[in-house]
Amino acid sequence: MKLERTVLWAEKDLFLEDGDPAIGFLGFLRGCFCESGLQTDENLPETVRAEYAEVLHFLCSPDARRILCGKVQMEGYCRNRRKSHVPMAFGRECWGFRILNENLAWYLACTPWNDRRQFSLFVYDRMTLMTALAARVGLPERCYGVQPFMGERILIRYGEDSYELFPQYGCNATENRKYATERNREFCVTLAQVAAMENGSVYGWDTPMADVRNYDKDGHYFPMEEQKGEKKR
Repeated sequence: MKLERTVLWAEKDLFLEDGDPAIGFLGFLRGCFCESGLQTDENLPETVRAEYAEVLHFLCSPDARRILCGKVQMEGYCRNRRKSHVPMAFGRECWGFRILNENLAWYLACTPWNDRRQFSLFVYDRMTLMTALAARVGLPERCYGVQPFMGERILIRYGEDSYELFPQYGCNATENRKYATERNREFCVTLAQVAAMENGSVYGWDTPMADVRNYDKDGHYFPMEEQKGEKKR
């Protein structure tokens, strides 16, 4: 598991107790620190409870900087992480982080100043959520591609700040591109979408490089401003 900041602006709207089931919202819990440990009020379905126990254990471990071991640890982790600020009513401070597992996406909201609710955890079905968020910007939830420079086969999932490598298939960029093209055709993914996904995983999902509108049908970067200029000629 990995505790990380959110990378999509749209993710800042996911820290809600009344989340939308249509985009995969499954449940939430809220909690605070007390002398006897964590005190939580849970509203989670049975289907996620096994993984919830693992997530809770992870958030109290050194790998997550013991963020749920106490108020001091939480404040220490959140301090200076400005990019993780989540908009909150009345301008109060809230930091938002996530854990992306294979099937579930967990979103942790930290409000150490609130003694009655110092953290909240929201859980979504990852496939449903990322498919919905990707569709809003005209992209698929996943596609295959080729790593720049090295030529290795990669699997890109929307919203991840990296990609999955398959070094066992070697660095033959031509063969790996052929494989990626065949698989993407099965997924009905266009060349423009593949290019946007490949660059989004490298340069950021909220950058022009991840905007499918900035690519032509062959997957070449062709900013919308230049496209408009071409049409006027």
